[in-house]
Amino acid sequence: MSYIKNITIQWTYPKTFESAYYSDDSYGRGVYQITRVFGGNESLLYIGLVKKEGRDFYKRLEEHKKDWLDNVRGKVYIRFGKLEPRQGFTLSEEVIETIEGALIYEHEPKENTCKRNTYTIHHDMLIFNEGFRGYMKPQVDTRKHETDYNDRH
Repeated sequence: MSYIKNITIQWTYPKTFESAYYSDDSYGRGVYQITRVFGGNESLLYIGLVKKEGRDFYKRLEEHKKDWLDNVRGKVYIRFGKLEPRQGFTLSEEVIETIEGALIYEHEPKENTCKRNTYTIHHDMLIFNEGFRGYMKPQVDTRKHETDYNDRH
């Protein structure tokens, strides 16, 4: 692999599903997290991505609503993650996919069934979670994931 890519994710303030769906933040590419508050406790349910040009967060949220979000008990919140490369590299689909995989691997959200145990690391990355990051750890290093994966197999 080549040099390590540093990227910052600026997480938005948590929005209710209804307000997130119509928010200006729901346009563009990047990552997002879905949480719920039930019984006074907030929990991380899902981490997703929008990696293709012309496909927006609101389209993915609409799909989740049809597939499983309507069955969630409690109040659902969305945080959008805007990706900000620190070294000026291009946000390719592979870069966004690696970021999503790293976040899922690191945080193991309940509704993510893929990428919890392993994922494809296209680039070595150091991910900095900033803003209203919720359950996201301040920093995620994909090089640690490679070591973890190799140690387990």
